[in-house]
Amino acid sequence: MKALSLALLMILAWAEVYAISIGSISIEADFPIDEAKLIEVMDIGTGDEYLSEAVETGIVRLKEYFALQHKYYLQIAMPELLPLPDGSLELLFRIERLTDSDKVRIHYTGLNYFSQSKLHEYAFSSEQALYDMGDLEEIMASVLHVYQQRGYLFAAVELDSLVMGDPLVAYIKVEEGDQQRISGFRFRGNKVSRESTLLKTSGLLRQKVITPQILNQAAENIKRRDYINSCRIIPLDEENLLIDIEEGRMTFLEGLLGISENDGKRQLSGMLNLEFLNLWGSDRSIKLFWKKSPADYSELRFAYHESGIPSLPLAADLALSRTRQDSMWISSVADLDLYYQSLYQRIGLSLGANSVLPGSSDSEIEKSTNSSLGAFWRFQSTGGE
Repeated sequence: MKALSLALLMILAWAEVYAISIGSISIEADFPIDEAKLIEVMDIGTGDEYLSEAVETGIVRLKEYFALQHKYYLQIAMPELLPLPDGSLELLFRIERLTDSDKVRIHYTGLNYFSQSKLHEYAFSSEQALYDMGDLEEIMASVLHVYQQRGYLFAAVELDSLVMGDPLVAYIKVEEGDQQRISGFRFRGNKVSRESTLLKTSGLLRQKVITPQILNQAAENIKRRDYINSCRIIPLDEENLLIDIEEGRMTFLEGLLGISENDGKRQLSGMLNLEFLNLWGSDRSIKLFWKKSPADYSELRFAYHESGIPSLPLAADLALSRTRQDSMWISSVADLDLYYQSLYQRIGLSLGANSVLPGSSDSEIEKSTNSSLGAFWRFQSTGGE
């Protein structure tokens, strides 16, 4: 045995001094492996000069690779050096598992809000079940989701340790933090929009528990406004949220005017579209549309959005329109929506009236009027309405 060890040392010293090349690389393991892939990971190839530092670095790369594959407790020693007839060396690596199983049981640590059994129940895991190493990331994501759904936005979950036994035990560490209880809001980017307006639009004011889904929905509610380009809502700590927005254009004006002459009469025709959004930063808006064609067709539309008092989740929309087709008919429509709005829904009443009148005494159109009253409910979420 001493003679063999001495021979290996002499080979190693000879290889380092006289730059012996690597003629072959082999890897043996007591579990299935992809030998070509592992050699590629080590970044050592045949024909390379043998350097012990390069071999040690290759072994470190192997251990990192196996860790990414959720394989732990492996022993990878320096390779056996076997001389080949052409004067080069064969490197024989042996990989041994220090435990007979890749299966683990799960134990949670750092729990204050939940008991061990309750967290297993909510995360759909079990104290007695055996899991593959590859399942741990999914289980940790499930645990994090359990906490975030209950307002623990700063919770963190990580694999703390693996303890050898029969079987292995994976200790998953949970840093719960404090539950998100919002007492303050900070704002950035609102050059025109009032803070109270943004809060009402978001739907956050009446939320007792804050979750990632609620923050996403609140940001989406703000982004639905035509004058908002982007919005992010970021937890700063357990008590404060940052509402970060980018405002866009709030005044729109486009139009086209022309003058035509028919039977010696000059007529004005064209189109005008005018919008004033977020008046005084209050989310109120006025929209006006006018159109008149040389064919004696005219259209006039007016819309007004009343955002209401910031402390009350009530709002209203008014729409008026009048359309005329030469001397044939005149159509008038009026609609009023009064509604309550929250984070996810809008509930209200809709009142409407419309009439059709003859355009002149010679028209064959008969006068008619209609009115309507209805209720509506709209559910809105980040997945659509």
